[in-house]
Amino acid sequence: MFLRLRFHRVPVQVVNSNYYNMHNMPSEQITQTISLLRQIGPLDVNTMTVQDMRMIYEQVGDAYPVSPDITVEEIELGGVKAEKIYRGSSDMNRAILYLHGGGYVIGSLKSHRELASRLATAASAVVYLIDYPLAPEYPFPAAVESAKSAYREIVQLGVPVGVAGDSAGGGLALALLVALRDGGAMTAGAAALLSPWLDLTLSGESLSSRADRDPVANRAQLMQWVSYYLNGNDPKSPLASPLFADLDGLPPIYIQVGTEEVLYDDSRRLFERAGDSVTLDDFDGCIHVFQQFSPDSPEAVEALGRLGDFFNTHLA
Repeated sequence: MFLRLRFHRVPVQVVNSNYYNMHNMPSEQITQTISLLRQIGPLDVNTMTVQDMRMIYEQVGDAYPVSPDITVEEIELGGVKAEKIYRGSSDMNRAILYLHGGGYVIGSLKSHRELASRLATAASAVVYLIDYPLAPEYPFPAAVESAKSAYREIVQLGVPVGVAGDSAGGGLALALLVALRDGGAMTAGAAALLSPWLDLTLSGESLSSRADRDPVANRAQLMQWVSYYLNGNDPKSPLASPLFADLDGLPPIYIQVGTEEVLYDDSRRLFERAGDSVTLDDFDGCIHVFQQFSPDSPEAVEALGRLGDFFNTHLA
């Protein structure tokens, strides 16, 4: 129960749209969130069962409920449960498929509903959040196949479609783009990756250099989740570790990442490999998926605004 008891919104009174031009240190909200996460500690794969970890992560949804002006419709996409999330002012003729994070092992509609709702508001679009199958019950490539099936159903609506995801969901979003391109079905207008996990070989230097700075993830945790998800498959497979995929022919990609993350180098290396097709936006002093864990911080408010601007530009 500790996540529900410890986590709470720290409201922002005034947010300047040029926050990063005026401040050289993390906000009070981010600092408090980091302190709380350090007290809780990362999910311990050595002492917790998969079900324990899933139940804990579910409580993020209890801590951060969806705003009452958001509509959430229960639907099915690609053969799995999903939610259609939008605000009254959303443009119903623009869609974003959202793929939640959680190491391909945890995470759900409940844990990411609030983050998806803020994206729907920022981008003035309908966000489709899917409950793709998780490992170890459904190992690679089950998540990729479900994402493809859901995407194909959304495309049938005949509206501009974008893709977004955080952490493992960010890696899954990029893997989806690669799979669609290779299958001759690339129609996505843009993709946004939040703190994406792109390299399941765990070869990024930041896994070591930022180990003492990241309160959310660590190598032991990620190694266990790789084992659950890949189930013996090659970690360098382009659909498992899209960092190593051919990146030609993909739509514009926008990355948001915190400088304190052990996975920081996944984003940096993708940016260096992809050139002009990828924009990297690193947030000083921020942690893994800070947009979810500190939703009312100036950094998260600004990040969602930038996400909205990105999709408004590319899903016109």
